[in-house]
Amino acid sequence: MKPEELNIPKEASYNQAVFQMIRIHEIEKRIDENLIAPLSFDRDSNRYNYKKVLGDLYNLLTIVNPKLSEGEKKKALWGRQRLINFQLKNPVYIPLNNNGRYSEMFSEKNWVQLSEMIFEYRIFLSELMDKHGLGNPDKKNVGTSIIN
Repeated sequence: MKPEELNIPKEASYNQAVFQMIRIHEIEKRIDENLIAPLSFDRDSNRYNYKKVLGDLYNLLTIVNPKLSEGEKKKALWGRQRLINFQLKNPVYIPLNNNGRYSEMFSEKNWVQLSEMIFEYRIFLSELMDKHGLGNPDKKNVGTSIIN
């Protein structure tokens, strides 16, 4: 969404919260779109869609990180590192070299585990964003939303 599409009066001061919410919305929209076919390969980015989802989850972490307590930061970074380490040890697509011809073998076991980890990490980040006013407004306390 472009700033001129927001209907912000020209005399209004710059409100970073509005643009931060737009950024969060765009990232979450990309995550949803890439999760429609997470195992598809995107030729434009030269990556599988699930890897794009992981990148966007890490982007969400950078947005919420300044608001987190030290304990929350530690847990969030541990979750990120867990995802990275799992992929290194358990690739979804295992590279094969057949007499100089490159190919890949799909590992359903690794994909099932990774997809569950992605789901759990996304829920965890959503809860952190909600807790710190970067998600949906709390129905009991609307004032906790980034935009009131």
